[in-house]
Formats: sequence, structure tokens, C-alpha cells
Amino acid sequence: MLAARARVEAEIARSFTVAEATRTERRVGSASLVAAVCDGYPGEIADAWGRRTTNTVFALYDVRSLGVSLRRSPDCTVDLSRLAEALGGGGHPAAAGCELPELRRGLAEAVADRVGGGFR
Repeated sequence: MLAARARVEAEIARSFTVAEATRTERRVGSASLVAAVCDGYPGEIADAWGRRTTNTVFALYDVRSLGVSLRRSPDCTVDLSRLAEALGGGGHPAAAGCELPELRRGLAEAVADRVGGGFR
């Protein structure tokens, strides 16, 4: 059991590292939007970040599930279920999600453009 716990803790730490490296923030109306990529555990990341921010929506693209997880800081009143529905997903007011297949395609195209630009 200790080995399994250590493995999960390492996975969570890796996901936090990926999320911190890709984190971007902007204002949207009166709230902040923090977007990032993670490798699983989006709820844990949003929960930790939500303790350090106010009035913030978190949009985490999870490379494991290939979906976007929407969470919010405890004081934020944005209805994430409505936001997710507008994006083709669903959920609850404080936690929702959706799939955005165009993100996967756009990422692959960006990689191809970047790598292809290095060919001589």
C-alpha cells in the first residue's frame, strides 16, 4: 500500500509541475481565468490554486482524459455548469467539464508547424 501511495503522490506532483509550467492567467469580466495543462488530478490542482486566489475560474486541459475540467475558487460565483453546457459539456455549478477536440487537433498542428519549420 505504501508503494501505491508513493506512486500516486509522484503522479500528482508531476501533474502540478506540468500545470505550473503551462499556467496562464487573464481577466474575464470581474473574474480571473487561470488555464493550464495537467497530467491528471485537475481537481487537486484547482483546489490548491483556489486556496491562493479569489474570484477565479480554473480551466485545466487534462492530457489523461483529453478533456477540460472547470473548477472555481470557493468565493467565485460563476456557474460552471452553464459555461460547460455552452462548450458542449456539463456538470455542476462549482465543477464541470467538456471535451474540446479542436484543441487536440490544434496542438498537433502547432507541433507539426514548429517541427516542420526546423527541416532544412
